Amino acid sequence: MKQTANYQLNQWEKTDRILMSDFNADNQKLDAAIKDASPYRAVVDVTTTAEASVVEVDVSGIDFTGYFKLEVFMDAPGAGSGMGLRFNDETNYIGMVTSGDSTVTFGSTYSVYFDDPSYGMAWLYMPAADAHVASMSLHFVQSSHFGYGHQFVSQTLVWGDVTTLKFCCAEGTFPAGSHFAIYGVRK
Repeated sequence: MKQTANYQLNQWEKTDRILMSDFNADNQKLDAAIKDASPYRAVVDVTTTAEASVVEVDVSGIDFTGYFKLEVFMDAPGAGSGMGLRFNDETNYIGMVTSGDSTVTFGSTYSVYFDDPSYGMAWLYMPAADAHVASMSLHFVQSSHFGYGHQFVSQTLVWGDVTTLKFCCAEGTFPAGSHFAIYGVRK
């Protein structure tokens, strides 16, 4: 039986015997090729099964330096006010908030922080082994239709040393069914 050059998919001729196992093998090859073709990947994807104030995720097996950028998603309807993300046990971040023409610098215990969990996006950037863990986030205030941005940079932690993510509820708890994900664009 003839096969295609790139993925060795079956190309039947009139004299070939057609088998279900050949179709199944071709489908598995196509499924794997399609999955590997996209540079956009789920790096971390966790849904809680119980209420918790901190959701800790072991990421020691993930090489963050293999990504151009990472995006953070936290979805916890009914959670207490404020959701944050910490790397390892790091609580020493320098933050900067920009709103309109003003910029304020401050200390923070989080690398990413959403005042209102329903309205925000965050990007983690510079994932090089010796680069400091850093993020940028946008927040939107529904009642005023205005937004503001945060930037956070760790003073000591570099990407090559990241082993744990801690999603934290600043006040209250995350309900069961809360969803936390980080997606990345592979290099």
